[in-house]
Amino acid sequence: MPFYDEYDTNSEVLKAVMSLPEKERIAVYMYYYEGYKSAEIAHITGKTDTAVRTYLMRARKKLKEMLKEDYDFE
Repeated sequence: MPFYDEYDTNSEVLKAVMSLPEKERIAVYMYYYEGYKSAEIAHITGKTDTAVRTYLMRARKKLKEMLKEDYDFE
C-alpha cells in the first residue's frame, strides 16, 4: 500500500524532526512544514537570517545521521 508507506515515512521523519534541539526544530518545522523562507523565520523568531540558515544546516546534518539507516541519501 503506497499511501501507508508514505504516511509511515512521514511519521518517522516528523519524529526525528521533533527530537531536534528547539532552535533547530522550530527552524525546520517552519521552513519545511509551514513553507516560510529563512528571512521570514528570522523575523518571526527574532534571530538573524544567518542564524536560521545555520540552524537548518545543522538540523539537516543531524536528521541525515538519524535517518541514514532507513533511507539512502546518495
